[in-house]
Amino acid sequence: MQQPTAFQDLFPDAALTGVGATLSDASHRIACSDLPAYFTAVEQHLQGEGVQPGDCVALECHNTVNALILMFALLRRGQHLLLLPARGDPLKEPGFTPSVPDFCRHLLTISATRGEPHEIVDGIQRYPHPGFDAHALHRIADQAPPLLLLRTSGSMGDAKIVRFTHANLLGNAGNCVERFELTREARVAITVPVFHMYGLGAALLPALLAGASIDLLENTNILRFLDQERRFDPDTLYLNPTIAAMLLKGRRGDRVYARSISAGAAFPDALYQEYHRRFGRLFNLYGSTELGAAATTLPELADDRPNRLTALPGVTFRIDPDTSGLHCDHPWPFDGYSDGRGNPIPVVTRPYDTGDVARSLGHHRIELLGRQGDSTNRAGFLVLFSDIENALLHTGLVSEAVVVSDREETIRGDKLIALCVPKPVPKPGQPVSAESIREACFGHLPRYAIPDEILLRDRFPTTASGKIDRNLLQRQLHESTTP
Repeated sequence: MQQPTAFQDLFPDAALTGVGATLSDASHRIACSDLPAYFTAVEQHLQGEGVQPGDCVALECHNTVNALILMFALLRRGQHLLLLPARGDPLKEPGFTPSVPDFCRHLLTISATRGEPHEIVDGIQRYPHPGFDAHALHRIADQAPPLLLLRTSGSMGDAKIVRFTHANLLGNAGNCVERFELTREARVAITVPVFHMYGLGAALLPALLAGASIDLLENTNILRFLDQERRFDPDTLYLNPTIAAMLLKGRRGDRVYARSISAGAAFPDALYQEYHRRFGRLFNLYGSTELGAAATTLPELADDRPNRLTALPGVTFRIDPDTSGLHCDHPWPFDGYSDGRGNPIPVVTRPYDTGDVARSLGHHRIELLGRQGDSTNRAGFLVLFSDIENALLHTGLVSEAVVVSDREETIRGDKLIALCVPKPVPKPGQPVSAESIREACFGHLPRYAIPDEILLRDRFPTTASGKIDRNLLQRQLHESTTP
């Protein structure tokens, strides 16, 4: 199959070439060969609503068949498209509403109700964006090829926006087809959000390129997963370490998949090896919103570990000899950054600075050693420890604060622990407690950034220069929790 460079080639007007392939979720199942009929109905609806191909559209995208049909139709017509999480995402906050940049003329949503092609459009809602600025649209899209736009996991949700041309997005997906050996016979279950680069660029689009059948899971727990697994019978599974741990704990007996692919938070070595033993080959994927898929483990290697990675075809890693900082050249690079007003944001370094440290293992292999800064990814957002520490100080209850991450996984990502030196008792009989500090955090931080645990300290150890000795604190915490 020749590599498509545009979504018009991936979704032609005629019946699709993936004969027998299906697209399903918990309540829908359609044949991929029927997609052109749905696209026709959606196109007529968009034209009737005044959505022009030159507009930039924001789409609240969840893991349902209807949402993907609308996404595919927009990509196919060459729309500038920004993907957003659906409002009310339980990993964020109750009532969570994603912000819409000024360059988006429309916000689209779609319900998950069943329907024939002519009925699905009844679930599409279009909201004109009150903050739309035509100058912002020109800054981001004037003279540009069609762009797929994704929010980075920016600190406290104030994210930069990554621009991807359709050709590079599809080229990146083609790399994944080759590495994971996806074919038309594959049955692919996707348990991760498709509005992220992992779920979109490494899972959904490669499965489509291969002509495979696809099943979507949303808000997965062990009972929902096992029920959909019995119905769909996947041989390929996209997941994250939290879902892997859920399967290891909740599944009775073993089941061998042809391949499992994981990305997201760091994968503990013991969990990785146990999953591999019980469920078959596990590829741990390394990349980012900017890079897409850059490297994976190779389960067939004897020294395979979750942090030992082999570059995908065409990807080159470079390690700074002084800092061990990891830089990456990618054959299918992102187009650049923009802010919410369409202004370009410079890319500081080329090759791309990943923010990680690593060492070379030779033969296009690296070993990840950790992050260059104090941060972690929680619920799809990059959380800077310094931001949480500043928020703790602003509660008025804390005189000093240090935030560290634990190896334990939570539903949002790495467990966050805040060590705090409380201020003197503000009023007699009202001592500052861990509970009162955490409660005060809700007025200063989004839910995904609130520490999972607060530990009180009388004082912090310091270095010879008088700074807080964070490394010693981290070691002390680890030693106190190690059996």
